[in-house]
Amino acid sequence: MSVQQFEREVLDAHNKYRAMHGAKPLTLNPKLNQLATEWAKYLLARNCMQHRPNSGYGENIYMASGGNLGGADAVRSWGSTIFVVCNYNPPGNYNNMFRENVAPRSR
Repeated sequence: MSVQQFEREVLDAHNKYRAMHGAKPLTLNPKLNQLATEWAKYLLARNCMQHRPNSGYGENIYMASGGNLGGADAVRSWGSTIFVVCNYNPPGNYNNMFRENVAPRSR
C-alpha cells in the first residue's frame, strides 16, 4: 500500500466515525501529514510510544506488529475505545498496593 493509499484509508475511516456522530468530515493536510510522518519515524527509531510534546495539534498514536494491518485498523481501535470511570467510597485502590487495598476472602 502506498503512503497516499494509507493516508486515504485513515481519512476515510475517521470520516466514517465522524459521520456516525454528525461531525463534519476531515480533509487531508500535507503539513499535518508531514508532522505525523516525522514523529512516527522518531518513535520508531526509539521504539517507544508517546505524544509529541507541545505540538498544538490533536494526536492519536497506534502501534501494531505482524499481519497485514492498514490505517483503518488504527482508527477502528480508537473508535471502539470505551472509557470506564469508577468512583470508590472510601477511596483506595492505589497502584501497587493490592494487598493493602483488598482484604483476603473471609471463610
